[in-house]
Amino acid sequence: MQDILNTLVSEIYGFPSTSKGWIAMRAAADKVGLLTRYYAAMATNDSQDFGSYYAENMTLKFGNSPEIDGRDNIVAAFKGMLDRVVSLEHDLVNAWEEEGGVVFFESVGRWTLRGGAVIEINAASKITIVDEQFVDQRIYVDNAPVFEALERESSMAGEHREFQSRLIVTGLDADGKSAFVSDGPTTDRLVADGYTRNHLWQATEVPTPVMAANGPGGASVIPPPPAGYNYVITAFAPDSEWDYEGGYARILAESGAGDAVDPTDAPGMHTTDTIDIVTVISGEACVLLDTGETTMRQGDTIVQRGTKHAWRNRAHEPCVVSAVHISVLR
Repeated sequence: MQDILNTLVSEIYGFPSTSKGWIAMRAAADKVGLLTRYYAAMATNDSQDFGSYYAENMTLKFGNSPEIDGRDNIVAAFKGMLDRVVSLEHDLVNAWEEEGGVVFFESVGRWTLRGGAVIEINAASKITIVDEQFVDQRIYVDNAPVFEALERESSMAGEHREFQSRLIVTGLDADGKSAFVSDGPTTDRLVADGYTRNHLWQATEVPTPVMAANGPGGASVIPPPPAGYNYVITAFAPDSEWDYEGGYARILAESGAGDAVDPTDAPGMHTTDTIDIVTVISGEACVLLDTGETTMRQGDTIVQRGTKHAWRNRAHEPCVVSAVHISVLR
């Protein structure tokens, strides 16, 4: 078995092989330093930086995939992949050098996905370096776990948009007996980049006449009536799926709560003239205040008494919460 392994290693990497194993020179420090700097540039996804290591006529080949020719095409191939993830970092494990600038090395690639998953992949490479530029690289790696995880993320992206609540309303029949008045999925929904809001019930005054009809408000308006309340169920998208930093104030404005945002505050922070009683139904929600934050999980409830706050979903799946928004006086 060892002889077979030695032969395979020799054929793949070009190392001389003996019955005791393959033999190779250790790579010089300048070559190791060059590779280290190159992978540091790739970790920042700066295509101009990592592309500067490629010769204009460089060739690149992944295993049995078609060869990629030319600096611009190689940069585009790597950039297309790196844009789908948070980062790709590499740890060099071993490096050997032959004459003519040929370096063989083992590495561990650490993929950080937008959903928070981190996947480590082992790889082996043969690279030819001339005048500190790469002229050819052969990479032997199985990135299937990364592609599978990206496919799962893609299939889940926008899942919050499909969330729809079932609303059951009771009342009295002609004989004064309790009865189901309506039962079905709510059609009063606001679907936005960061959340989907299902508006279920509204009262325009408190105390509320027991058989009062549902109020006139809708999902497109967050604030409740001045003397009443709203009841909603909202599915928050993972922060990684949308432009949280730039988009939260926009969707609040689109929902009639633009005045709740102070542009000098951190993204997502807002203040409303309501007491909000919020319970997590599924997933996780982070609540941020001026002086700290806490994570809420299934069954947890917060009573938000008109203070400045923000919601974040740092998990990999939508967070569903129920909330009663009650108008208050200051």
